[in-house]
Amino acid sequence: AGARGATAVEMADVLHFDRPQGEVTPLLNALDLALGSRNAAGAVDLRFANQLFAQPGLTLADAYLTTLTRDFGAPVAELDFGDPEAARQIINKWAADRTDGRIDELFPPGTITPANVLVLVNAISMDAAWKYLFDPALTSEQPFHRLDGATVLVPTMHFNLYMPLFVDDDLQAVELPYGKGDLSMVVILPDHLDSFMRDLSPESLDAVFDAITEQGIHLSLPKFSFGYDAALDTTLQDLGMRSAYDGSADFSGMTGAPGLSLDTVQHEAFIEVDEEGTEAHAATGAGMFVSHGPTITIDRPFLFVIRDRPTGAILFMGRVNDPLAD
Repeated sequence: AGARGATAVEMADVLHFDRPQGEVTPLLNALDLALGSRNAAGAVDLRFANQLFAQPGLTLADAYLTTLTRDFGAPVAELDFGDPEAARQIINKWAADRTDGRIDELFPPGTITPANVLVLVNAISMDAAWKYLFDPALTSEQPFHRLDGATVLVPTMHFNLYMPLFVDDDLQAVELPYGKGDLSMVVILPDHLDSFMRDLSPESLDAVFDAITEQGIHLSLPKFSFGYDAALDTTLQDLGMRSAYDGSADFSGMTGAPGLSLDTVQHEAFIEVDEEGTEAHAATGAGMFVSHGPTITIDRPFLFVIRDRPTGAILFMGRVNDPLAD
């Protein structure tokens, strides 16, 4: 059971799972281990999952399989992409099962195709109670001013004791810890949100975090819940990953052979914040295909030759000026 009543659903045993040969200890990487230690009974439920779906018969490099299993705890499932809709539903069910049903359409219709040979999926799920709970009796409808100038009434929570925070002339920030306090949500309210976002960097965030101290506070925080989904292909290519999508990509470390390219990367996230705490889930999936060389479009007059390869004999030769001509 999750920290706030959520239930972890195990994946249906519908796939054949394979492990690399040899003695391999399935260990998560250092970050996963550290984050996993944040779990606290009744307060924080933080889970990660990784899965590789591979076309049956596809050769995967032993070193890559070892890395997947040892460092990321990612098993390999054989999945036939010849029926792309069935494959899509199985992958989406995997993501849904690991995010308490919140991420149920990671790959929209049409994003998995028969050309796919690999899909790598990652999911993160968090269900955490506040260290300092909000009293539901204090929640009331309060005005919220949107960037477009409109004002709407939203359920707003209130807290009146001590909370880590930072306030200066241009910015307010409050830190809401979960469970034992290792995990937290930092809510940042700049006077000029657009300019703050334009200048956002790890350094600017660290400056805010470093300035937060324990102080008295009256906090009014809207309850909120929303989901987000996007295809990340354009964003990733704009960030410089263009070669990953074309024939110049080098993913040979995965299969030991050239030709593997990214086909699509899909992301979906969900978050809900209320008086008890935060429920948040996200999943990202990358579909890959094997490139068979450049695209050739026959759209002008052409020559054809029918030959016997063993002997080299030419059986037929012709020129086509108009495919519709008799």
